[in-house]
Amino acid sequence: MNDTERLSLSGRRWRIAPRLSPEDLGAVTDLPPLAVQLLHNRGLRGAEAIGEFVAGGMPPHDPFLMDGMEAAAGRLLRAVAGGERVCIYSDYDADGVTSCSVLTLMLRSLGLNPIAYFPDRRREGYGLNQAAIAGIAAEGVNLLISTDCGANAVAEVEAALAAGMDVIVTDHHTVITELPVAAIALNPHNPGEGYPFPDLAGVGVAYKLAEAVLLEAESP
Repeated sequence: MNDTERLSLSGRRWRIAPRLSPEDLGAVTDLPPLAVQLLHNRGLRGAEAIGEFVAGGMPPHDPFLMDGMEAAAGRLLRAVAGGERVCIYSDYDADGVTSCSVLTLMLRSLGLNPIAYFPDRRREGYGLNQAAIAGIAAEGVNLLISTDCGANAVAEVEAALAAGMDVIVTDHHTVITELPVAAIALNPHNPGEGYPFPDLAGVGVAYKLAEAVLLEAESP
């Protein structure tokens, strides 16, 4: 194994991309060098290509075009108004962590301080689990929100509902089965979903939920 390779926790070999020269890193003056390096690693080479990517070429879609968004935003605003106990249950990867951050910062801006729960990667594994849900319910949580997970967690969502919590699932993974009708499920890959951009990451779904809540909070 050379200096540009590392082993992950799973034993897989990761190949580290070579660092750009100081001249290349400084070619885009309005971005930090780390962002320039990451974009370069993903095929965006040079100031022009990076500038076009950062500027974006597609206007944002109305979050309420996603099925369930109105119900999800309304439920979160009721939680804010009532000072309810809210838990954001996230995947432990970058998508899940950023998803949790987006919703946490949004709720804090409205005066609510949610609990964040990340399952232990080795002990609990991916996604919702019933032991964690029981512990969250015991803390008096009224509303459970999943980010980047939960699309197929039927038994776990049923357990949360049975424990007296309302559930909002935000996810982007392929849906294999249907969640209980009592849960609100935001997912561009839900069967029959007509949202114009189906390739949102988990953090994209969380962002659209945050956008919807803030739009509703600001409306007269």
